[in-house]
Amino acid sequence: EMRAWRVVAGELELDTSAPVPKPGKGEVLVKVMHASVNPIDWKLMGGGTPLFRAREPYTPGFDFSGVIEGVGPGTDIEIGERVIGYLGLMETCSVEGGEGGLAGSFAEYCCLPSSRVAVIPGYSDP
Repeated sequence: EMRAWRVVAGELELDTSAPVPKPGKGEVLVKVMHASVNPIDWKLMGGGTPLFRAREPYTPGFDFSGVIEGVGPGTDIEIGERVIGYLGLMETCSVEGGEGGLAGSFAEYCCLPSSRVAVIPGYSDP
């Protein structure tokens, strides 16, 4: 289990027993060390925009830095590497008539496609 900030019924709540996501094919699991708050986070918590609405409950947050804790098959990033990443609007929001996800960096861990992270050169954890 992990701690994650979740938006539930328009309110930000700390969930102390959220499940730790598991990386699938082409994905990595990141232990989040730092996350940023962006204007889109505020907009989504306030109901979204005409094009994007977050499906509640969800974990907000798009940008982060952290350490790779797990990898799915088909990734070339190693456990222990420090990375920066962007989860992406499509992973957090539902699009009119489309699919969306529940990703978010305001949590102890996040899982995302390895193509959405960049290794920070010269830094790795054993």
